[in-house]
Amino acid sequence: MANIQPARAHPRQQPVGQFVPLHRPERANDADLPHRVMAVFSDYSTRQEVYSIDECFLDMDGIAGNQTRYSQSIRKRIKQWIGVPVCVGVASTKTLAKLANHVAKKRPQYESVCNFRDLSPGELDII
Repeated sequence: MANIQPARAHPRQQPVGQFVPLHRPERANDADLPHRVMAVFSDYSTRQEVYSIDECFLDMDGIAGNQTRYSQSIRKRIKQWIGVPVCVGVASTKTLAKLANHVAKKRPQYESVCNFRDLSPGELDII
């Protein structure tokens, strides 16, 4: 798992995905919701760090292929199996993954997944 580092971290560091459900448990029967979501995450990454009741970092190092599509598949499975929409931020550090997650929430063109590793320097400057 990548360490928290300054925003100018080298772009080739291990990728980290941050997943944040857009729904917080409000009813008693939703109390196990975070555990159900984390169980789905364990199918996708052996290394996960629960950050809070509704946030988790996944180590995406070694994920073959397109990490944005991989993140979309996780997001879709959580929505389908648990009924909770989530946003995903992928970047080289946890700090940047958290920022990418924020961008995924605010900009519909990313379809709830923003992968900083796929963006050009010009696109990153705009963000």
